[in-house]
Amino acid sequence: MHIQRKMLPVVVALTVLFFIFDRLLKIRARDAGEGIINSGIAFSIPLPSVITILLTAGIIIYLVTLLLKHAIKKQTLHVVALVTLLTGALSNLIDRLLYKGVIDYIQPGSFLPSFNIADILISVGIFLWLTLELKSNKRTAQD
Repeated sequence: MHIQRKMLPVVVALTVLFFIFDRLLKIRARDAGEGIINSGIAFSIPLPSVITILLTAGIIIYLVTLLLKHAIKKQTLHVVALVTLLTGALSNLIDRLLYKGVIDYIQPGSFLPSFNIADILISVGIFLWLTLELKSNKRTAQD
């Protein structure tokens, strides 16, 4: 799973487009009264708003340090994973600051949690980053 460094701007541009798309859909859902304000964290687990914002900001700062570390090492796929994850986290943090919760506009059914594109970006970023870390640890263990 190798990505050329020259593809990094394309991946970052696509991620930014997803960010803009997510922001526009959230605004549309809010204005149309169709979105759900989710004040909880993952899977709507309740936490006080201040704690959620501080926790999210702390995680974002940590992820930025990881991003810089991987960028310095020229680990392009790690950078892609972290940019994707950070993009979703920033969009949801903006919601928390503006609306005291995240606007979810994708509602798959009554028994499944609602979500948004930012949540998808976070999930994809985490999955890719964990996969890369596991592969990296496996290679280190074999050496």
